[in-house]
Amino acid sequence: MKPRFLILLLILSIGNVNAQNCRYIQNKVSGMDGTRLVITEPLDYSAQTISERLKIWATVYGDTAVVLAFVVTTNNSLSVSKGDSIILTRKDNSKVYLSAHQDAATLGNETKTLTVLTLLDLENLQRLELQPVSELSISTSGDKLLYIAENRKQAATIVNLINCVKTYLNKE
Repeated sequence: MKPRFLILLLILSIGNVNAQNCRYIQNKVSGMDGTRLVITEPLDYSAQTISERLKIWATVYGDTAVVLAFVVTTNNSLSVSKGDSIILTRKDNSKVYLSAHQDAATLGNETKTLTVLTLLDLENLQRLELQPVSELSISTSGDKLLYIAENRKQAATIVNLINCVKTYLNKE
């Protein structure tokens, strides 16, 4: 009896390690169209240094499109404009090409917080929910920021955010 119980306990604990922990910020304006929709809590994707990091959150735009927001904290002056490139490299080295949906909002003087929003079409949404992203770059006309996931949890950030938004919408 005891070995079976231990095996069951081990299986349950492994399941809990891989379980998705969705957290949402309620009653916030999404920033894209002013509607009040689900917004996930920001998740750390990569921290190059204490003052250089990338967090990502997700929301829904107009009930039809998933929006990813890349929140960059940096000491560099960087301006991201509508149409600038966001390139996500998946674990199999295939790339997903996105673009900034609007000019990025910048806050701060010395350490800047830059928020870059992008809309996911159905094809990119399906590609990103299937496989973790190992590398993310934001390219502008004058600069390029590169972030690399340091572990599996960070690489799965976008997959988890997309699944959290879909889970929330399916509960409503």
